[in-house]
Amino acid sequence: MSIESLIVGDQIPLALSDNARHLNWTVIVVTAPDQESVYAFYIVLRQRQRYGLIDKSTVILTVNDPQDKLGSGGATLNALLVATEFLSAKTGYSLINTNVLHSAHILILHTGRIFPYDACHRSLATLPVRFGPNHPWLLTNLDLLLHDFNNLIASSHLPYGVWVSSTDAFFLSLTFQGIQIPFDSDIHALATLEDVQYATEHGVYIVDKETNNVRNILYRASIQELNKYSNDNQKVPTICSIVYFSVNLAEKLINFHTTPPLDGCTYEGIDSGSQPNQLSLYFDFLLAACIDVTFNQYLSSHHQNQRNDLTIQSKTFLWNHLNGKTKFTCGILPHSCHFQYIDSRWPYLNDNNIHSQRDDIQWLPIQHSIIDKTQIKSQNLSIINSIMNDECHLGKNVTIHNSIVGNHVTLGDNCCIKSVDFSKEDLHLTLPCDVIIQRIILLLQKTNETSNNRLDVYTIIGIHDNVDCLFTNDNFTILNMSWDKFKEQTGIDVWDLWPDLQNDSERRTLANAHLYPVLHLDSMSSLNEDLLWFFNPTNQLRQRWKYSWRLSLNDILTRADHYKEIVFRENLFHKIAQQKILNLIFLHGSKQRTNDSYLALLKQTIIDEHSKDMLDTFDRACLTNYNKLQILSCLFSAIANTLAEMAGGDRAGLRSGPYLNREWKYALLMFEEGKYVLGIQHLIKQRQLWIDRPDLLIRAARHYDGATQTLIKQGVLTCRSKCSVNDSDILSLSQPKYRQVTVECPVRLDLSGGWTDTPPICYEHGGNVLNVAITINGQRPIGARASLVESTSTPSVTFILKGEHKKDDKIYDLHSLTQFSDYNQPQCPCALLKTCCIFTRIIDIDTMQAVTLVEQLKKKLFGYSLILEVWSNVPVGSGLGTSSILAGAILLALWNLIGIANVTDSMIIYGVLVVEQMMTTGGGWQDQIGGLLPAFKLGTSYAQLPLEVDWRQLNVKDDNNAIFWDSFDERLILVYTGQTRLARNLLQSVLRNWYSGAISQLFDELEENAIQAAEAVEQGNLLKLGECMSIYWQQKLRVAPGSEPETCRRLIDLLTPYIYGVTLAGAGGGGFLAALAKTPEDAQTCRNLISQENIPNVSLFSAQIDRHGPVVSFS
Repeated sequence: MSIESLIVGDQIPLALSDNARHLNWTVIVVTAPDQESVYAFYIVLRQRQRYGLIDKSTVILTVNDPQDKLGSGGATLNALLVATEFLSAKTGYSLINTNVLHSAHILILHTGRIFPYDACHRSLATLPVRFGPNHPWLLTNLDLLLHDFNNLIASSHLPYGVWVSSTDAFFLSLTFQGIQIPFDSDIHALATLEDVQYATEHGVYIVDKETNNVRNILYRASIQELNKYSNDNQKVPTICSIVYFSVNLAEKLINFHTTPPLDGCTYEGIDSGSQPNQLSLYFDFLLAACIDVTFNQYLSSHHQNQRNDLTIQSKTFLWNHLNGKTKFTCGILPHSCHFQYIDSRWPYLNDNNIHSQRDDIQWLPIQHSIIDKTQIKSQNLSIINSIMNDECHLGKNVTIHNSIVGNHVTLGDNCCIKSVDFSKEDLHLTLPCDVIIQRIILLLQKTNETSNNRLDVYTIIGIHDNVDCLFTNDNFTILNMSWDKFKEQTGIDVWDLWPDLQNDSERRTLANAHLYPVLHLDSMSSLNEDLLWFFNPTNQLRQRWKYSWRLSLNDILTRADHYKEIVFRENLFHKIAQQKILNLIFLHGSKQRTNDSYLALLKQTIIDEHSKDMLDTFDRACLTNYNKLQILSCLFSAIANTLAEMAGGDRAGLRSGPYLNREWKYALLMFEEGKYVLGIQHLIKQRQLWIDRPDLLIRAARHYDGATQTLIKQGVLTCRSKCSVNDSDILSLSQPKYRQVTVECPVRLDLSGGWTDTPPICYEHGGNVLNVAITINGQRPIGARASLVESTSTPSVTFILKGEHKKDDKIYDLHSLTQFSDYNQPQCPCALLKTCCIFTRIIDIDTMQAVTLVEQLKKKLFGYSLILEVWSNVPVGSGLGTSSILAGAILLALWNLIGIANVTDSMIIYGVLVVEQMMTTGGGWQDQIGGLLPAFKLGTSYAQLPLEVDWRQLNVKDDNNAIFWDSFDERLILVYTGQTRLARNLLQSVLRNWYSGAISQLFDELEENAIQAAEAVEQGNLLKLGECMSIYWQQKLRVAPGSEPETCRRLIDLLTPYIYGVTLAGAGGGGFLAALAKTPEDAQTCRNLISQENIPNVSLFSAQIDRHGPVVSFS
């Protein structure tokens, strides 16, 4: 049993309507003419249940007709019997008990006859539609019917009973919701108002306008007859193949199954030796319940063109039990609802199809296909689930479904191909105009579902052919040619095509013509030699055709292997899905792309149990692109997403977690050393050992995320040369120049563009961030002090995390190098301080020599002990960039302490980036730019490696900095929301969305808004700056949905009338809220309102622009 079958049990959620789902179908029964079709439909329906289109509580039954040509009435009776039997057994009854119908919603769907344009019936023919980008599977008419019926039962509070519908029609109901069924109706049919001309080809209900009772049913009536019953718009209520039976009537029908001659409609009757009986639902069952039909009129109706003693007995039985005893009503749906039968004429899909009018689905001419759009010159294409090679040639109005088209294939105008594979390199094909070519898999024998035995046969039809048109009809054509022209051109005669009907021309049709070669005595079948020769005949090919074993279109379609055809389409779907996912990954980071995420396709792959193929595809891509850091990172993230989905997605456990298991660590070490192929191979090997349990899968996903983080680290470390310190940079002194260095820093307030500074976004996409350095309550709240003190014994390192009071200080003494080994575990105490010591090379834990901590301190710090004190006088999780600014303060203090001659801003900016990668926290560059440089800055990074960051101070035009800064200070409102934000898990979630492509376009918007905000500062325009701040906040909410706590929303709503704009600092989710008031008076009003609201844990702070930047003092 595969891992997917063990752990993928829930459904892909599918939003069907805005109404709450009050009810679900108890049973869905699909009828089909044969056992092979039944199996195929069962596979499809179970698949749809996994997709969420069918509720997981619904019982799925597929029933084959117990005899040929059972008729819709007999099939309904048999399906109802099977459903009732199942529910009776499920309830615990040993015999059929119709009480089970009193608490059941049953849906019976009839699949109908063969369809000349698709081997899998009308109901499973693929359509150029989808429910939306999050539901990418190939839709069929069966899907749309199920979707509509789900909305029907969800919104209409339907009584228990049985619904019966054909699947051979498109049904559009824009107002399907709210259908009301008269409480006393036994039968309730739905009808749509259609033009009289259209109705002449279909059935029509004659309805009493006052009671809604059905008086009669007319079938293919004349225009003159229908005009008697039409409304002012020349429309009549047309049968739309949907009928409801009440519980009482359903019980009555169940009782019929044991009574001759109706028992011949059910499998029980057939198994008991009863004579097979063919009955129509509409013209035998429903017509008997009409109030204006006489018995003789009823008997004389013979829709199936057959009338025998069994038919008369059956009709008499139904008349006696239904007429005058059954209330038959009709609900005429609103004008927006339409019905369209899928007939045997081409095209059955076009722009006028009623589904193209729906707003709850997307009608797409090109659906789930790989095609070079720059080479599409044809108009009115319909391409579904197909691969088009770059050098194929397409005519106008071409239709290509479930096919692969190679480079040397030319399709003429109005040509259609379905389920073909023309990908062989040596295949040169030119398909003529105006033809439909299908490849159909024949059912050879009943084998297990994995059997590779198959026989493919091609069929060809002209688009103007009517396959059911009689040979004697003047309009009869073959391949769009009259019979005389076809005979003259090909040399084929009547006895070649209809050997069994040579003397019966009235029964000859294109559908039963033996036109299609299946087997040859001495060669393989070939489309070119078997069929295309009709258009360029030669005597050799004519003789080859005549000596072949041939079948008719009807023969082929009734022998089609529906299961293998469905598998073929699904395999092609996933082949395309894999390539589309790879294409999206290879385009990753491009500013030209939209938010085109691969996640929906990936989830579809998992739920369809193609995860192994997907992982193999990713592995091959990794090994091929091992030296492309950005692509490899995205591939690792995709593999992690695959493993997490295989584990059950969000249900399997937290995605974020540790990734340093010793069994995986070798791969990470290989990446650190640049040995990427070895690292990839080890990941693959280890993953295969962890793939059999959900808990191991989610842990494996974390380790692939860890591999992604390792590659991101490699990307950031490309900037290390910009912050490295050589021995020549250190002053050559016998004693330290300074014994103590103190650094005090402001915090930063980000005003626009945040997230674009975060690796890998900053170097894959590029970034722009506007921020400002601010003091809080008149103080620079972030600081570090590095001191060298003489040791009374051996030198050591002491870290002091200063609290609000001295008694709150936390002191950590370190005496050995091993105490530094956990520097890359952020949750460990003093991890940041340890990393800074290692980065500045004061401490070397990777030395190959057996050097102790004491020896290192003697060499680097003149034998002094190091005391490093740090403080942050702002609340935890402030969103003001405190950790990165603190890292910068520590570096500034340490570098000055050890005698670095010239510590530049650039060294600090890049140094913090490297430190945070060493710690595995993965921060960006905006915090250090914001807190280690004064006033307003616009920081910029470029879509390139090595990573490069620029920044510039923003000055207000006309040297009005002081005026603008004063105005900003007067209007700035800084509020601590009392909500602690946790950035790490949020960051990991955002990066996963970035790699998946779900939010790619949003980063273009963030960059653009930052530039607009910077222009506002330079123009001295507080109004525009405030607007940019609010836009920025909305962008943050799109980057990280759910990051606006209720308290924050309450504060924003409170302040909105008095402010230009507002944002939450940092990533959101809590921390500080910053607002820009319209006037100084409005600012005071806001402060008063906040105080009066008395919101728990909310507090006001004063804030001003820091016009100087960090203060460094020496002693």
